[in-house]
Amino acid sequence: MYRQYTPGERGTTYGRDGNSNVGNDRATMPAVITQLLPFAGYPRTLDALRALDEITL
Repeated sequence: MYRQYTPGERGTTYGRDGNSNVGNDRATMPAVITQLLPFAGYPRTLDALRALDEITL
């Protein structure tokens, strides 16, 4: 069964480390964001890519 952890219970960091905590690298997130383009829309996709650059660069 799935156990829901409270924030900080597992020492989880948020923000720039969250993607790497689950085993993804820097190249994975832009691929995921662009795959969501038809569902999220072009402006939101650009905003997400811009935010990703601010966090990871």
